[in-house]
Amino acid sequence: MIEMNDPDSLFVETKHDSLEKSSRALRLGHVTLSGELVDTKCYFGVMRPATGKVHRACAIRCLDGGVPPGLLVRSQDGASQIVLLAGEEGASLQFDVQWAALSVRATGLLEFHDGVYVLRTGALALIDDLEQGMERASGYPIARKGDT
Repeated sequence: MIEMNDPDSLFVETKHDSLEKSSRALRLGHVTLSGELVDTKCYFGVMRPATGKVHRACAIRCLDGGVPPGLLVRSQDGASQIVLLAGEEGASLQFDVQWAALSVRATGLLEFHDGVYVLRTGALALIDDLEQGMERASGYPIARKGDT
């Protein structure tokens, strides 16, 4: 909340062209990504750790309450990146919130919006423990281009 004693003290000095233009997405192509399903509110907020079993119950509540889902993608060298998950063609993404903090796979169109990766996908697939272990052992790529 901002308290203003003098309403004339807050004003926009100049108009910026960049604010008038609508954001355009850079389409990066169709990919398949695997990672941990996280809630973006806690992950980008001050909640630490906002991943794994310790945070699972909170993530389920956040996702159930409508917080946008994210996919925490980790590379072989340990680097990580959050990809915002969205439905195809502007539709809302339907998924089981009980999958929070579990490993999932998603295939769809990867876009880059103003510094944020967004994957437009129709569905998430749960990766079971056996399959997840086989992916790690075989060096299965976490992010790969698909032919869909």
